[in-house]
Amino acid sequence: LKKNKNLKIIKDDVSNISVQVEVIKDVDCVIFLAELVGDPLCKERPEDALKTNYLSLSSMANLCSYMKIKRFVYTSSCSVYGSTSGSTLLDEKSTLNPVSHYARMKVLSEQSLLSSSSENFNPTILRLATVFGHSPRQRFDLVVNTFVKNAFFKNKLSVDGNGSQLRPNIHVKDVADAIIKIINSPINLVKGQIFNISNSKENLSIANLAKKVQKNFKNCIIDFNNKKTDHRNYKVSSKKIEQKLNYKAKISVNEGIKEIKKFLQ
Repeated sequence: LKKNKNLKIIKDDVSNISVQVEVIKDVDCVIFLAELVGDPLCKERPEDALKTNYLSLSSMANLCSYMKIKRFVYTSSCSVYGSTSGSTLLDEKSTLNPVSHYARMKVLSEQSLLSSSSENFNPTILRLATVFGHSPRQRFDLVVNTFVKNAFFKNKLSVDGNGSQLRPNIHVKDVADAIIKIINSPINLVKGQIFNISNSKENLSIANLAKKVQKNFKNCIIDFNNKKTDHRNYKVSSKKIEQKLNYKAKISVNEGIKEIKKFLQ
């Protein structure tokens, strides 16, 4: 991508106001992806997370509003739903119950963005399910990707508790397609909106995800670690974006597992 004459890369700190002013010159849309991602990292570095995940976003939104940059896409997380009974399919109007520093900052960020909405600034919030799959900048801190890596290198998967906790899932390419769909949609359909971005067929328990990975590695064993517990438990509906924008996630968890296995091989 570096060779593309339409691409300009500025490698700097998103928390720097001067950098923010520079990068939004002559643009008509901002896609805000910058953050420290995930519960463990944000717990380890809470002040850095606050600066990058919340304060940087708020200042960027204010700048965009001042510069009349109408389109602003923010990737939030389904982790804002936190801990639920798991029996209810959650939509964008469901009660939020964050159980981590990371998720609480996501809620604050959403609130900050929506309160900044105006005629000149129209943010759209995408609550991403747990992302999986291969990408040029590979991540291994996400559940499916972690399971595949551990199955490949250790022939062993570790599951917290009994693995009954539910998670929605989405392939990284489907996330990219959702962002493109938002950018290309009429602004009146997306302004001030929140959309769950998940694969409706892939609301699965952690144990079920582990078993799907195990099927692709014949010598792999699953270790259920009852000393550790994960309180996050939720499944989500993406009907809103499916019906409103005719968007639907396409890539299954099983396809993602095979993809990462091939990459590791």
